[in-house]
Amino acid sequence: MPHDKNGQLVQVGDFVSVTFEVKEIHMAEDYCNTTLVIPGQHGPHNVVSTVVINAKQIKVLPQGLQ
Repeated sequence: MPHDKNGQLVQVGDFVSVTFEVKEIHMAEDYCNTTLVIPGQHGPHNVVSTVVINAKQIKVLPQGLQ
């Protein structure tokens, strides 16, 4: 069974949060996209998880909560 980083069971339909670091901002006239990565190394092959998403779909965390 899949568990989150705190050992909590993860199930279909759950809402979760992930902390990303903004690596790039892609500006356009009507919208801005961002390239986000999960900080740190993950798994035996140090896979880097990356996602590109519109800036209006993210929320900047206050300093100290990263």
